[in-house]
Amino acid sequence: MLDKNTFKKEMLHMSYTFPNWNVELENPDAMLAWYKHFQKMDDMNFKAMVSKYTQEERFSPTVAGLMQYREEGHYDSKSVDLGDVADEIYDDLLADYEGDKTI
Repeated sequence: MLDKNTFKKEMLHMSYTFPNWNVELENPDAMLAWYKHFQKMDDMNFKAMVSKYTQEERFSPTVAGLMQYREEGHYDSKSVDLGDVADEIYDDLLADYEGDKTI
């Protein structure tokens, strides 16, 4: 999962690299909207994607534009977050345990 400090640092880097980029870095809602698209990436892959984008693109970043520079196989929007699956399984087990008063 992408560390929020890494995310902030890379977003700031892009704002310096693309001075005409009209993104509200100080707006928590705007940053959350951006973060949600990349949260399943790990730090190294996010940094690599941003680095590649800033070196090769002339236009301000968009989510879709950045996604074109992600490393294949490291991030798939259809991938399952195993932490979420574990939480669901735990909740199901807990519900079963609480429902069975014979234990």
